[in-house]
Amino acid sequence: MASQPDDRREEAAAALALLLIGRRYDLPTLIRQNKIKPRPFRQIAPTEALRSTMAAPYFDVVRAWAGERDALMRAYAVARAEGSAASITAEVDRAAIRILHNRPMIITRINAALARFEQWHRVQWAGRISAATGLDVSTLTSPSEVRNDLANASVWGQQLAQSVHQDTHGKIAAAFVAAAIAMKPAREVQGEFNAIIAKARKRAARIGVDQTEKASRAFDRARRVAAGLARFRWRHTPQKHPRDDHKARDRRIYREDRAPNDRAGTLPGCKCWEEPLYE
Repeated sequence: MASQPDDRREEAAAALALLLIGRRYDLPTLIRQNKIKPRPFRQIAPTEALRSTMAAPYFDVVRAWAGERDALMRAYAVARAEGSAASITAEVDRAAIRILHNRPMIITRINAALARFEQWHRVQWAGRISAATGLDVSTLTSPSEVRNDLANASVWGQQLAQSVHQDTHGKIAAAFVAAAIAMKPAREVQGEFNAIIAKARKRAARIGVDQTEKASRAFDRARRVAAGLARFRWRHTPQKHPRDDHKARDRRIYREDRAPNDRAGTLPGCKCWEEPLYE
């Protein structure tokens, strides 16, 4: 039976093998061969325009629900006159089905946003390496480096869009049923509907920001591995509610095969990042 240290060595060797498989070029060797003294790598920070692009598919879902307001208010008038919530419940469900017909378009928008972000990040990565080392790696980088990350981000984005849809559906249905039972005036119900839509828009914006940060950190990591950079420095970004363990990691140096499980930028709201080291 292998000893515990042997097990750890085997795990580290397996992790390093995976790292080498992902390598496309050997940046440390290029730096040594050219006798370059690299400057620090500057963080790649997504722009507000990119965050808006990434949030757009989720706003599309909310916008579709907002577009159903007049039809739902007409159905509510019927339900209130009948003294029954059945007709408004049925109309809310029909609205949900109509919105689901837009799913292929939403998926296309998610993938298009990710493709645009990947292209931007690729240019930024090459620019940061050039600024730090003077080396041009633009021809050595490609979308294939982040292929798995793009696929994962697409799947997760679709799940989030579905979550926004289901959450909005549930809240609108509950509001209309409660209103029909209480016989609320139409103006009051419309105000509640508008408030639900406003909260859904805020959630869509938060998702856009969070998914942009996650994609950026995932692309950073993939491109660092592809360049043969096995080590990184954890950089904590000050924020209102920091995670104590992430704050404690600030400026600590890790190897890719011995990194913490909760990587920088992967947990909700985390703005930490991994600064590539060239040794």
